[in-house]
Amino acid sequence: PVTSIGNYSFYFCNGLTSVTIPNSVTSIGNEAFAGCSGLTSVTIPDGVTSIGRQAFAFCSGLTSVTIPDSVTSIGDGAFQFCYGLTSVTIGNSVTSIGDYAFYECYKLVEVINKSSLSISKGSSSYGFVAYYALDVHSGESKIVNYNDYLFYTSKGVNYLLGYVGTATALTLPNNYGENYKIYNYAFRGCRGLTSVTIPNSVTSIGSYAFNNCSS
Repeated sequence: PVTSIGNYSFYFCNGLTSVTIPNSVTSIGNEAFAGCSGLTSVTIPDGVTSIGRQAFAFCSGLTSVTIPDSVTSIGDGAFQFCYGLTSVTIGNSVTSIGDYAFYECYKLVEVINKSSLSISKGSSSYGFVAYYALDVHSGESKIVNYNDYLFYTSKGVNYLLGYVGTATALTLPNNYGENYKIYNYAFRGCRGLTSVTIPNSVTSIGSYAFNNCSS
């Protein structure tokens, strides 16, 4: 059986949309999936103990990642520049998170910390994992998929984090609760987007919300 995924195995395979990693795998190599921007989800199996340097860097299609309890170390830059990432779960055996592991993950609003690491929001420690976080907690994810729009509520404020559907002409939800804010970088890099209708229930549009929407 396959026990490891080698360095650069799927490097910048940006047409790759899904991958199934078998339970026999114990390590994911350096830059193994780096630049796989089409990858929308990945399940890291329970047998994996280490995630290599920049293993999933620039995987901008990922919206959530669960680091299983078997993993002890996350390499330098492992998920850096994953611009779509909104939630990450840190398994209970993680003892080290490398430098810049989650650097410039601007939408990473939720960190679910099952480990003994003292992760606090706003801190650049542990690879910037909670630098952009609105909440660090140990429960279930609070990200809500509402008709392919990702919403998060923190301290009574509703945020639209992004869109995971396939439509190119969007009419944003008329309300979510009473109103909501479009979060920073919400639609960044949505190159297929041709039009957006923003309803009255939107109260603010975050920085770079439509950055690089080239269509």
